[in-house]
Amino acid sequence: MVSRKHQLLTMSLDLHYEQLSDSRWTELLPLLQQSQVVRLVDCGITEGRCKDMSSALRDNTALTELSLCSNELGDAGTHLVLQGLQPTCRIQKLSLQNCCLSEAGCGALSSVLRSLPSLRELDLSYNQLGDAGLRLLCEGLLDPQCHVERLQLEYSNLTAASCEPLAAVLRTKQELKELVVNNNDIGEAGARTLCQGLADSVCPLESLKLESCGLTSANCQDLSGIVGAKASLRVLELGNNRLGDVGVAELCSGRPQAGGERPAAQLLPGEASPVRHLLDGGNGRPPAGPGGEEAQPEDHLLSLRRPPAPETAGPPVWHGAGQLAGALAPGALAFTEAKYSNNFGENILDTL
Repeated sequence: MVSRKHQLLTMSLDLHYEQLSDSRWTELLPLLQQSQVVRLVDCGITEGRCKDMSSALRDNTALTELSLCSNELGDAGTHLVLQGLQPTCRIQKLSLQNCCLSEAGCGALSSVLRSLPSLRELDLSYNQLGDAGLRLLCEGLLDPQCHVERLQLEYSNLTAASCEPLAAVLRTKQELKELVVNNNDIGEAGARTLCQGLADSVCPLESLKLESCGLTSANCQDLSGIVGAKASLRVLELGNNRLGDVGVAELCSGRPQAGGERPAAQLLPGEASPVRHLLDGGNGRPPAGPGGEEAQPEDHLLSLRRPPAPETAGPPVWHGAGQLAGALAPGALAFTEAKYSNNFGENILDTL
């Protein structure tokens, strides 16, 4: 779909799931030279078309967003595309999710990050970057000319070894607001390194996502400290980690500094009992199963979000487990959204 918004003098090229023929590709090239927003998602683009794309993008000084998700560009093709993004380009958002990138592609990206001060969002999820590739990428992120605010690295084949360069970015870059590391096996050691980097930083991080990262209860003390110390942190996602009852209780013990609020927290699995324990002063127990035995839920999600900024604040809006959110911070904290999903139904809220 090609859309024009004459009032704003902008044009966008937005195509999804269309396998482009040669004639169709030739037809689109002039639009690549003019469009402010270019999204070509799962369009069968491979390295062979990247040279043409690079030439077209080089002539496009209006470009602010480029998304080439789910195209088999590879490292060589990505390098060609990036060559078209000149320093005069005003691109703010670059998404190369699932583009068959590896360590070699990260070297090219690192150079581009040094020459694109306008770039604010970078999504490299679903690429096999690996620890070596991530280290190269962070060299570019650390450059003074790089001002990326949101970095997504989900399913990037990262381990604990990647967390030291990421921690260096957290310590150094004052612009970073969101870091997504979901579905990477960084484990206890990696999460600890990230927390140390965040604790030592002036980074105004608002969102930290560590779902399915191999975290355990051993990480919860560090995470609790971050919750208490980072007033900017609004979202903390810890889904599908084996935090356990003890870990969640430790996490919930974190207290924000004066004037701060507790961030959103998403916790999996089996966190009903420690939450209830905290609410009722220590007399809680896990909800019973159908036969009276202690239930072992596979997946509990608790999401608590901060209120809006004062200038836009309205009355609190509760979704699902609002009572739970309020009780988690008696007398001090307010939440506008709470979720407790994938549980045993409404009766679990009665138990809480």
